[in-house]
Amino acid sequence: MTEAVLRPASESGRAPAAAVGVRARMGAIMRALPVLAQLVLMALVVRGFALESPAFGRVFALAVAGYALQMLLPDGLRLPLFAALSAGGAVIVFGPAQAAWLWAVGLALIGLAHLPLPFGWRIAAILVAGAALALFRGGVWTPPWSPIIWPIFGAMFMFRLIVYLYDLRNRAAPFGFWRALAYFFMLPTVCFPLFPVVDYKTMWRGWTRAEDAAPVHQRGVEWILRGLVQLLLYRLVYHSFSVDAASVQHASQALVYLVRPYLLYLRICGSFHLVIGMMHLYGFALPATSHNWVLASNFTDYWRRINIYWKDFLQKIVFNPVYFRLSKRMGAAASLAVATLIAFFATWALHSYQWFWIRKAFPVAWQDIVFWSAMGTAVLANMLIEARRGRRRRLTRPVRSARTELGLALRTVATCATIVMCWAVWSTRSLAELGRVMSKLAVIGPADLAWIVAGVGGLGLAAILYERREQAVLERAGTPDAALRVGPLSLSWGSLRVGAAAVALLGLVYAPLLLYYPPAMADVVDQLKNPLRLNRGDAAMMDRGYYEELTDVSRFNPELAQVYAQKPLDWDRCWAFHHLDTFPTFEMLPSRRVAFMGVVMTTNRWAMRDRDYTLEKPPGTCRIALLGDSQAMGGGTDDRLTFENVAEDKLNATPGGRHPRYEILNFAIAGYGPAARRWLLHRSVWRFHPDVVMVTAVDDLVWVARETVGGAMGRYAPPFPAMDQAAREAGIGRGTPYEVAMAKIQPYRERVLRDVYDGIVRECREHGARPVAVFIPQPRRETPESLVDIRRQIEVARAAGFQIIDLLDTYDATADLAPLWVAPWDRHPNVHGHAMLGERLYEAIRNDPGF
Repeated sequence: MTEAVLRPASESGRAPAAAVGVRARMGAIMRALPVLAQLVLMALVVRGFALESPAFGRVFALAVAGYALQMLLPDGLRLPLFAALSAGGAVIVFGPAQAAWLWAVGLALIGLAHLPLPFGWRIAAILVAGAALALFRGGVWTPPWSPIIWPIFGAMFMFRLIVYLYDLRNRAAPFGFWRALAYFFMLPTVCFPLFPVVDYKTMWRGWTRAEDAAPVHQRGVEWILRGLVQLLLYRLVYHSFSVDAASVQHASQALVYLVRPYLLYLRICGSFHLVIGMMHLYGFALPATSHNWVLASNFTDYWRRINIYWKDFLQKIVFNPVYFRLSKRMGAAASLAVATLIAFFATWALHSYQWFWIRKAFPVAWQDIVFWSAMGTAVLANMLIEARRGRRRRLTRPVRSARTELGLALRTVATCATIVMCWAVWSTRSLAELGRVMSKLAVIGPADLAWIVAGVGGLGLAAILYERREQAVLERAGTPDAALRVGPLSLSWGSLRVGAAAVALLGLVYAPLLLYYPPAMADVVDQLKNPLRLNRGDAAMMDRGYYEELTDVSRFNPELAQVYAQKPLDWDRCWAFHHLDTFPTFEMLPSRRVAFMGVVMTTNRWAMRDRDYTLEKPPGTCRIALLGDSQAMGGGTDDRLTFENVAEDKLNATPGGRHPRYEILNFAIAGYGPAARRWLLHRSVWRFHPDVVMVTAVDDLVWVARETVGGAMGRYAPPFPAMDQAAREAGIGRGTPYEVAMAKIQPYRERVLRDVYDGIVRECREHGARPVAVFIPQPRRETPESLVDIRRQIEVARAAGFQIIDLLDTYDATADLAPLWVAPWDRHPNVHGHAMLGERLYEAIRNDPGF
């Protein structure tokens, strides 16, 4: 035995194993500090822009704290920590009781997968349990837990359980208690019902020890940043590319309408990058979820890029088993064709299955069938071409030329155009609506041509530059990443880029506190920061949704679906309304006390949402009859605090008025447009002998168009001849799709509104009442287009003979309008908004010598 061996380790130059472990742990901690700093910055970005939801902000903060804690723990405790954080995330989102139910049901399903029974019996047990859960979800049985956990429960088990059983049967990866918890209860899942289908085998194949995970963590931070940027881009697209089908008049607007649904995938893409980036923080080196899908040069390339996880899931569970079984009986091309078509049929069926767990519905829509059939056919054609020609493989660098790059650009533009059309069909409400938009592509002016050339040329150039960049990256593969050494910390260029980008985003959020932004730029920043702000089209659709049956928005409009998902099912159901078969389609019932829009609403003996009044006008009283819609009725506001009651109370409490007493009788009914108000005036108002008829106007041009279209489509007989004549001239019939009818009626709506206003003024003069039009705002930021409509309404009302009271600037001094909403899913003014309107109406009446 040599002398060196006999010496203690400290004398032989070797550190003890414990010391080596401590140094490795300290090195991992020091390498994690730059990642932690970037995560803190991004947590501030998430908070500043209110990305996704308040719950996600709290879960992301928990993930950042958990990341800091895991660096202090040995590898053996990392999975228990991840499971504990996942449980904590469920508690943060759902509360302890519902989180306990979520975990209890989930653990029961995992337990069934590991019963000491033959595998077939375990599958049968899970199918029985799944059927029972489906009966709970479908409402056949009532579960002991809240319905709010169903979307997340579906995200955790509807696809992961399929993958888990497949890999368990084939023993494709290690299994264990903590591994099962980490797989099914992934921390980010509690905030994302639409979650990438993570493969069990891939998840554990990429799991990395803490000492070696610094590159994985840094990649995760970069993907989180990419996800945040994509979500912000989504908000810009959502607001800036909002074009209603009825308003499309020329080619560039038609293209925006067609392209917008495809670009809205940025939201899914961004959220996928967020969740996979968060998984990287805990050592799970999962692959990218999507990869520059807009630049796909053929349909197979697109399918490989758009949702890599879904493609891998289908290939593993559906395509490969079908293909290899069929290839034993038929040729390769036939097997490929059949397997591909079955895979796309499974995609459609599984998407509907997914919506069942998320939205309690199993949609079967012709748009889905057309979309997935077209995509499957296109991908199959590409795959058959590739199978026949074979993929070109080169051992040398491919030669670039103007011809090859032009071909790449043209293929990319053609692929994108075809896929855009598929997405447009998938998102449309009717083929007639889509056909009308397509017809406007032929209306090309110089500006339209410039936009088309810029868009096509920009996409082709981006494809060329991207291809060059990819080749350069391949040539540099294997070279070490440049790094800056700052003391004991290793700061890669990636970490510096992420930090700089996060600081820039924070500057965008908080700079308005110190700097002046021009109004246009301030509005863009507000769009990025305000997740509850709907674009005008969706706000109108939500408004329409209170009174009319809508197509399920979850398929084509995730933003509006998110808002609807928060709304209680009975929010806008009012038992004080009596439905009619004539125009208007409902009326208010007298002497009712019902729940409506989150408050108790009372109607008096005259079927008004107001105090009780005598039929005869008291002596010395100025009696005002108020006609309007839900804004004036005060939906979501206490009976005593609607703006007309606020104004009436102030008028009667202030001495020195022209009249000893004022009464404002509120005849307003939610969902009554201008024509319905004229009908109500004739039927109900005159017996109360008002001195003034005050008509509130908000979106009367929009509402009179809806009323005219409703009559033309056969919902009721048109109440006034001008409406019937306008519909016939516009060519609207019973079979005309709603959006197409709304587009056709646009040139006639001012004429119809003027006829309605003329009728109201004429009746007022016949009964000796003063006609007054009060223009009140909604708590929202108006667009230039909506302001044009409002100005036109004022001109039409003035021309008809109304006295105008303009209260449209009531909310202008309010920086954040959300506190004035009844609820996040409801933009009606709440008690604070009504108080502001009541004060302004009081001032207008008090200062007008005519009252």
